[in-house]
Amino acid sequence: MTPTEQNIAIAEIAGIVSKDQHGKLYHTEEGYVRDCPNYHGSLDAIVPVVRDMPRAKQDIVLIALIDLSNYRASHLATPAQWCEAYLRAEGLWKHHQ
Repeated sequence: MTPTEQNIAIAEIAGIVSKDQHGKLYHTEEGYVRDCPNYHGSLDAIVPVVRDMPRAKQDIVLIALIDLSNYRASHLATPAQWCEAYLRAEGLWKHHQ
């Protein structure tokens, strides 16, 4: 998945943005938006989303982080690795062909 695809998918799960019937992004309270939060590039954006998950899914994210970061501690993982782990836990990670 591209960084933009990851940001949109996470924002949709978090309820920050949704798509209308034409595929346009809109903020759930304030009309159309141009940008999603940059989860892919910021720990300050992605970590609170993971913290809001149920404990069982947080555990899945942490296990995925350990795997993605070559068994290093999750506090050393990049925002991109956090995003991939989060999307894997949600069953939404897609590989590009």
